[in-house]
Amino acid sequence: MQKIPAIIISCLLLSCSSFKGEQGKIYDQLQEWDKILYEKPEEIVDSLATLSLKDMSKKNRAYYSLLYTIARNKVGITETDDSVISVAVEWYKNKKVYRNTCRSILYRGLVIDRTNLNDSLLYYKLLEAERIFYNKSVQDNDFKCQIYTLLGRIYLTNRIYSPDEIAFDRTHRISEEYIIKSIAINNKLSNKIETQNAKLELFQIKLTQKKEKEALAILNSLGDPERLSPFIRYNLYRAYNSLYSQASLIDHKKAIFYLHKIIEIRKKNSKFEPMLSYFYRLAARSFSYINQVDSSLFYAKLALKTDEEANEKTSFANYKLLADIYASVGDYKSAYENSGKTFTNYLRLSSLQDRKVLRKTKFELSVVKDILKREKSKNKILAISGFLIVVCFSVIIIRSRKKSRQALKELAYCQNQIANLDDELKKTKFIKLLHETLVGALPRFIDDINKQASRSRKYSRELSDDLNSSINSIRSHTKSNFSAITHSKAFLIANQNVKYLISLSDMEIIILVLFDLKFNSKEIADLLNTTQSSVRAIKTRIKEKILLTEGLPFNPENTFLIFSKDQNQRS
Repeated sequence: MQKIPAIIISCLLLSCSSFKGEQGKIYDQLQEWDKILYEKPEEIVDSLATLSLKDMSKKNRAYYSLLYTIARNKVGITETDDSVISVAVEWYKNKKVYRNTCRSILYRGLVIDRTNLNDSLLYYKLLEAERIFYNKSVQDNDFKCQIYTLLGRIYLTNRIYSPDEIAFDRTHRISEEYIIKSIAINNKLSNKIETQNAKLELFQIKLTQKKEKEALAILNSLGDPERLSPFIRYNLYRAYNSLYSQASLIDHKKAIFYLHKIIEIRKKNSKFEPMLSYFYRLAARSFSYINQVDSSLFYAKLALKTDEEANEKTSFANYKLLADIYASVGDYKSAYENSGKTFTNYLRLSSLQDRKVLRKTKFELSVVKDILKREKSKNKILAISGFLIVVCFSVIIIRSRKKSRQALKELAYCQNQIANLDDELKKTKFIKLLHETLVGALPRFIDDINKQASRSRKYSRELSDDLNSSINSIRSHTKSNFSAITHSKAFLIANQNVKYLISLSDMEIIILVLFDLKFNSKEIADLLNTTQSSVRAIKTRIKEKILLTEGLPFNPENTFLIFSKDQNQRS
């Protein structure tokens, strides 16, 4: 009996030494991977995936979390939150492993910056990491290369907005000093990638300061985009696109050119942010600015299709874009349909987001409970967990009520818009009915006047001349109105190809455009108060003139619907 306690103690000591031996092997392996982390981050990501966190010690888990975050950052993967790297930050903050302390703070800062999380003290934590780095003579070029770029970004994004212009300029100046310091250090260390990243950050500061020429010079200093890495080239094209979208330097054609470049790279690199559909929406808006409605609709529909294929829940933005485009060209029926889909999808997204928040909250609570079980008694665990649940559900309820109120406001606004569209539709229908009752009256009236003028010449030459003069006056007035339409700025912007057709009269240009708008000969005759046979004769004359025109920068038979077989059959 006296030997039993000794046997139990021996077993405990053996199990503890065995556990320490396993953890020691894991720590040694992590150190080996750390040595090649910056040269082969892809291999480290794969190697770390082979380890199990289930029975890993806190020390190893912290080291694992640090290497995991750094490796994923180096291969261009964006973290969705800071939960993993925070494990390393908490462990190393009171330890004397200064290199890992500095690195964990730096990479948590990078994660927070890229995911737009909030941490009002982050700037001061980064300054503390910088102080430790230099005071403790830590050797890590990666830290040195990135710290000042991040400090510049954080200082700028965490500034206190003030109406005081001097304070605003001071914020930009300090941020700019950090970035310039980063560029100098990276140049000295021959780190081209981080130098290029820092220059792109400096570009953003110059753009915010509305110094477009300096911003453009910075982008041009990066050299030939084709010689840059895909990630830098991708961000460079995004910078060019944002530059040429600025009000003072706006150039929609250049902005669209760089959007095409961005989309091309984004298709090949699915890890890059943001989603491809975001750039399709940008392209749709850019084309709408230059009145290229077909291209605008193409990219808007492509954005919707891409989101649906990726099972993204942002369809409401695509439907809103489609509604705006249709409304801009007067297609109110399609605009109304897409506005309805916008509202429906917005409500569905709000509901999904609430459920997502609830799932995330439940997961976080389970993690908290697991930690508390190891360190505190069962009663304290239940009390704290209960309190957290009440708080989280209270927040969810408050947010749900707030979103419901917002949804009701949106519903009221949509109903008001629908009522306005219904009124406009009623007016349009009524005007169309009136127009149909009056169509043909003027041609018949002019024909009757012609007959009367011919008959009256036998009795009164003066009366006949007056009648013919009145007819000629009406025709002259009509031609003048047609000329005003075809020479108006809005008409020329909407129909840019007609400027090359100098041989066509104003009447022929009007009829050409009406055929392009898919009107048939009868409808055109009704609109212009003429006969259908006259419209057909003018149509034939238009086609002959266009085909005889030399030096056109386009193929007229593929450009104008007047040449299409379907249009000819409808006529």
